[in-house]
Amino acid sequence: DTKTTAFVTWALAESPYGKDEVAKALNWLAPKATDADTDMYSLAMMGIAFATAEPNSARTTALLARLADAAVTDDKGLVSWEFKGTSQYNSGGQTSIEVTALIVQAFVAASSNLNLVGGAVAYLASQKDGLGNYGSTHATILTLRAMIRSLANKTEEGEGTVHISVGGQIVETLVISEENR
Repeated sequence: DTKTTAFVTWALAESPYGKDEVAKALNWLAPKATDADTDMYSLAMMGIAFATAEPNSARTTALLARLADAAVTDDKGLVSWEFKGTSQYNSGGQTSIEVTALIVQAFVAASSNLNLVGGAVAYLASQKDGLGNYGSTHATILTLRAMIRSLANKTEEGEGTVHISVGGQIVETLVISEENR
């Protein structure tokens, strides 16, 4: 199964284990990444697997370009990817949330198509329900991971003071300023 293989490959690629198995799995997935009949959820799962394992490879670049071409941008600038099928955990609207969150993580992992990430994160934020969820536990976890990872390379100018305390007593004070950033 393509989705399961891609999911396990992604997990192994993020770990220090199974590099040979990851390479074999990517070789098995590669033809499916170019197959016109491959569904969007499978493409998203493969996208994060390839981007995590080999972010700069030609096949990762080609897959992420295919995903970028499939992006849907609404009149508010929100970017998402549509999937009408089911995932291992969901059916219905949450699958588009999952797909979008997976693709955001893939783009960030490969530093690719970053121009779509802001609109996609805004789309994800707009999908939160009144209880702070994104439809399901799986969709919520993927969305929060995407949001956090989208901030990985963000920095801001600023100044501040950090007090380090042990047992309620300040033992060190660090001043962060323009001179020592």
